[in-house]
Amino acid sequence: MLKKALLTTVAVVCISSPALAASKPWVFSWWPGHFTNLDFTQRYLNNGVDAHENQWDHEKWNPDVWIQQKKDGANLMDGFYAAGIIVDQTFKNDIPYLHVGENFYKLGGYDQRRVIQSVDEIYSITNLESDDIFYIYDDRKHKIIGLYTKHGLQFH
Repeated sequence: MLKKALLTTVAVVCISSPALAASKPWVFSWWPGHFTNLDFTQRYLNNGVDAHENQWDHEKWNPDVWIQQKKDGANLMDGFYAAGIIVDQTFKNDIPYLHVGENFYKLGGYDQRRVIQSVDEIYSITNLESDDIFYIYDDRKHKIIGLYTKHGLQFH
């Protein structure tokens, strides 16, 4: 019994040791040649210094960027409705409610905030002089998920 245990231990050590054998695909590794044609080259912007994935890090975004791309605010809102990002706008006790759809949640955090900022820019709901707000309402959950004030977006 001791001989079997010793032989098994030696066999396991010899099989698993990379120094004793040529490189072979292992059950839990990638097959040979898996990484052959993959491109790991770092991409840079035109200046050759800033990495491509950081291309907008130093730019200040403004809702006018999207509004100008769509010619005016009405076309931008139509696009939000067509995409299922916004599904309705209502009032309750003189407070505006912006109803967001399922596709609102498919946006990243930055773009969610940009959609809400764009709506505020188009309808001029909040401003520096007033304490006006509007609620962000989820139609699926039937509850308020956040609010937007002159200080920005706040999710609950």
